[in-house]
Amino acid sequence: MQSLVKKVGNVLPLSVKKQAVLVLNRIKIVGLVVRGLTSVPHANPIFILGNQKAGTSAIAALLGKATGCSTSIDLVREYLSDGSIYPQIQSGQTDIEELIRRNRLDFSRKIIKEANLTPFYDQLTTRFPLARFVFIVREPVDNIRSLLNRWDLPGDKKHLSAKEMREIKKSWHILFNGEWLGLNGDGYIEMMAERWRYLADIYLKNSERMALIRYEDFRADKQNAIKALAKKLDLPAENDISGLLNVQFQPRGRRDTNLAEFFGAENLRTIERICGRHMEQLGYNVQHAPE
Repeated sequence: MQSLVKKVGNVLPLSVKKQAVLVLNRIKIVGLVVRGLTSVPHANPIFILGNQKAGTSAIAALLGKATGCSTSIDLVREYLSDGSIYPQIQSGQTDIEELIRRNRLDFSRKIIKEANLTPFYDQLTTRFPLARFVFIVREPVDNIRSLLNRWDLPGDKKHLSAKEMREIKKSWHILFNGEWLGLNGDGYIEMMAERWRYLADIYLKNSERMALIRYEDFRADKQNAIKALAKKLDLPAENDISGLLNVQFQPRGRRDTNLAEFFGAENLRTIERICGRHMEQLGYNVQHAPE
């Protein structure tokens, strides 16, 4: 179904493309609901948390392959919809139980990777007292650059235009507007930096219950990073993953980007001013002097 959605998106004229993909997504959601009717939440899952585009998908997928554990890469129903359930949980309009009900199949698996669950760490520990948690972090300047690359957005502006916002998938809009998390940011770069700091703070306040992987360390030695993570989680890593280490689990960003040119001096200073203290606690250098 995923490949069919992509094929439809590639061949249809723009005037009908969005509607056709929407219909196909709804069909896929129905399929997920039907398949999940008999599923029950896993009693002791492993949650892979962190920011989007921090390597969470690759690490979760490789961990699942190495250990033979069933793995969910994102709560697919929410990814295909508008992501509004997350602000609704935060505001108290609904709760984690409703999220689980809507995503029974994904919550039935041993490894559950969903970056949007990170703000709900406390609720997850209450609902799943036997769960284990992994937090993936990526240096914030590079992380935000990769997020913007995902939607071909610039990094040197104060605000995105209405046209640029329309290009972003609806379920990703909550990454660019952090008001639902109580964040304040003047423009999209400030808001994304505030979000990075907010998520990093969740790890730093709960580090005794979370296994930490820095994306940069994972990329330097993927196979041993996965083996070490499996050991921390008391999982046997008996399967050979050497042929999967360079598989692209998410659309690749442009790592060769000149960050100074991409963001401009002011936005670079903004990111490191907001994230600097947490960067240092997580072993990252603050390279650009704050204002």
